[in-house]
Amino acid sequence: MIRDSQRTAVYRWEDKLDFKFNLKRNISFREAHLIVEQIWHDYNLNGYSPWMSLPTLRRPPRKRNRRNASASGSGKVIILPDWALNTKTVIHETGHCMIFQIERAMHGWRVEPGHGKMFTALLLELYERYLGMDKVEARKMGIHQGHRRVRFHTKKVLHDFFFLRKQLPRMAASRLPDFEYERYLTKLKESNLEITYRI
Repeated sequence: MIRDSQRTAVYRWEDKLDFKFNLKRNISFREAHLIVEQIWHDYNLNGYSPWMSLPTLRRPPRKRNRRNASASGSGKVIILPDWALNTKTVIHETGHCMIFQIERAMHGWRVEPGHGKMFTALLLELYERYLGMDKVEARKMGIHQGHRRVRFHTKKVLHDFFFLRKQLPRMAASRLPDFEYERYLTKLKESNLEITYRI
């Protein structure tokens, strides 16, 4: 189990970002679906690996829990209680799914804590790209947050992390049966996708 030492610091940082940049806008469950689909499409994540697919959005199982339940996003499922139906929380949980799936595709296991430096660097990009936040100012706010400072990966590290095209076929070859690997390569070649990650 990887210790998630930045979790509290990230939550505090996001509260400050919301106060300064007004990142929260209440949305419907359908609109939350559309946001996740748009992010997945923009980052060309579908089809790169058998381990990567568009996350499923769900509500907490019992109606009485929908007000107080926790929001979560890991693997291929995002759970959104009533209070989490806003732009900031949906993008935050989508970022968790992106990091989780890419780590599984590249390494086969988690290598970063849930709110680690890779995740916070991705949040900067997502909030800037979809909510119009000033990324430079937001990063400064996190770094200068006293003893609860937020740490970020560098641009180059994050770019390498998302540049999957050259790495995934080799990784997949060691884990997939021959017939699945051939089908995967065919799909990858036909799609001719390109990562368009910007930071």
